[in-house]
Amino acid sequence: MENGKNKHWKETEYNLFEYFWASSIFSPKDENNLPFFLKKIDIFRDFSELEVFELIQYIHLRNFSAGEVIVAKDECGIGFYIMITGAAEVKNANNLQSETAELHSKMYFGEKNLLLEKSKSSVSITAKEPCVLAAILTPDLDNLIDKKPRVAVKFIKALSKISLRRYAEVERSLFNQSSGN
Repeated sequence: MENGKNKHWKETEYNLFEYFWASSIFSPKDENNLPFFLKKIDIFRDFSELEVFELIQYIHLRNFSAGEVIVAKDECGIGFYIMITGAAEVKNANNLQSETAELHSKMYFGEKNLLLEKSKSSVSITAKEPCVLAAILTPDLDNLIDKKPRVAVKFIKALSKISLRRYAEVERSLFNQSSGN
């Protein structure tokens, strides 16, 4: 990358020894250690070391340049993404107003894409600066279900919890608007 921030993130296939070394107490606990990074994210905290190792086999690292569209509004999504480095802008533009938010390291999105077929994005997401994202795409989830069903079920449950938590936030927001708060 231009600024050198993302130069250490690359597609990595871990064998079991490399994975346990990367996740051991002797390995550096820095931002470039994918197993350590994932274990710091709330949805993976309950995963065992072996489950994280098995899941990593299905993760792809994606690099985006500043200004590059990560997700386009009304586009059918096919993946769940975790922001590793960089920042992205989320825009929800409708006819009346435009709302924005930012995504940073350890934030994630796209769970709806894996849980629902042909799910269209209601927002656009654009890289504000060079970004590295970890992606689990629908075909990867299908393979995970076939080959590692126990890990797949745990991952799907985690995605479902995210979705339900976000749904509850929307309900609260709508309730507060309707009650005049």
